[in-house]
Amino acid sequence: MELSNTLLTDYNDLFNVRPIQNEVIIRFIEDRKLPVIVDEQGGIYFKQVGIGERSYNRALQELQATVLRITNKQGRRFPVDAAAFESYLAKRETQSVGAVEQDVNQKVEDLLNAMIARRASDLHIKVMKDEDLTTIRMRINGELVPYSKLNYAIGDALLRALWVSYAGAKRDEGATSNASFYYKPKTQPQREFMVRMTESPEVRGMMFVARIRDPREIRPLEEIGYNKQQLQVVEALGGYRKGLASINGPTNSGKSSTQSSIIARMPQTMHIVEIGDPVETYQDHVAHLELSESFPGGKMAHLEQLLSATVRQDPDILALTEMRDALTAKAALQLASQGKFVITTMHTTDFVSAFERFQRMGLTREDLVAPGFLRGLVSQKLIPKICPNCSVTNAASDSATLYYQHIFGADMGKVRFRNRDGCPECNHTGIVDRVIVAEAVEITNDLLPIIKSILFKADPAPFYDYAQKKGILNIHQHAYERVIAGEIDPAMTESEIGRFGSENLHHYWHRGV
Repeated sequence: MELSNTLLTDYNDLFNVRPIQNEVIIRFIEDRKLPVIVDEQGGIYFKQVGIGERSYNRALQELQATVLRITNKQGRRFPVDAAAFESYLAKRETQSVGAVEQDVNQKVEDLLNAMIARRASDLHIKVMKDEDLTTIRMRINGELVPYSKLNYAIGDALLRALWVSYAGAKRDEGATSNASFYYKPKTQPQREFMVRMTESPEVRGMMFVARIRDPREIRPLEEIGYNKQQLQVVEALGGYRKGLASINGPTNSGKSSTQSSIIARMPQTMHIVEIGDPVETYQDHVAHLELSESFPGGKMAHLEQLLSATVRQDPDILALTEMRDALTAKAALQLASQGKFVITTMHTTDFVSAFERFQRMGLTREDLVAPGFLRGLVSQKLIPKICPNCSVTNAASDSATLYYQHIFGADMGKVRFRNRDGCPECNHTGIVDRVIVAEAVEITNDLLPIIKSILFKADPAPFYDYAQKKGILNIHQHAYERVIAGEIDPAMTESEIGRFGSENLHHYWHRGV
């Protein structure tokens, strides 16, 4: 291309320039964020700026010297009108994104299919414009695992495709946005996955998170991981027709999954209503109601309306996603006192602490010891299950090994630890699944005096004696069983539930301490 040394004013001429592909020169330009193009002959096309831009001129001189050193060509410099250069960049960006979007839907398909194949629960995408970087991670068995890194343009196109092509929603990059859609993988057309996504501005760009699950996939109670005593309690809760039962634990402890599994066992002759935030599973014999952020007055106003309507609709069973405040506690009490059964979830850690939580939500001590009101409390936590093919016998350090020898004593030979290098069977993560550690208590009349001791005397000791006699394990004791079965790493377990110690293991009859 023949060009004079005069100012170039037509940006269309720039599209005839074939940019050089030398990595050193490209990196030089990118590191200094120079508005220039270097062609294959070493010619430098640069945006004309105002007089006095000394640092810019010095950078151009350094670039020219670098081009000469690498290509052995004395590249000429061609000034380009600033407006023409900006117009060229805008058109090039449009063309670049257009090329990306030609196959971006396939990239989204690949991403969703990879999540399904790896049994990932969440997708995390961060796009950072200034760094020209997109990072993608997936939450697998509770841990965020790196998946890939892309440039900014591809990541931004992926997000736009997810919002517009898949969710059919408007993407507002200036505020937090939420949307959802259903996805049927071509390889498994009989399945349909629910994808719920949210996006928020981040200091360097945008942060996108999506949760994926098959709303028809409900695990049988027998496969969740309870021991024999716990399974008997959980199964019994599904047989009640009045009162209140609560599945307790922190976020991502499998509470909603347990609740859905219990409901799945209930007869279809029952009128079952679920109020979800959000609804995560669909069952044919359940009426699913979901809280809406767009409801006038917000979710709490919507919840109040739904609870009021539900009471009038003569349900046999009410399933609440979470009992979180006085409003939901009052509704549960009202329905239970009318001879209905309420099953809910709650953020608390064990049997004893549940009663303090109940009282903070407005239930009185007299409510809690009323015969037939409370039916059962299950507390649980999910712990990563280590790969049986590559787990190791030693802790990360000698001091850690000595520490666990003190905890597990003669059982130490059965203890296994995570191999962080992993193997092909676990995708080199050392983790293959997550399993439950739990405490499950069915509340019968013989427990009411003990509950009174907790509520009126702040004395939980009678419950601990009762639990030992009945073979009821607390979460640490159940975890102890799973550790010596070689299923879970004790260090990872302690990071989730706290230290093993005499205060939480002293009723464990195998140790006798």
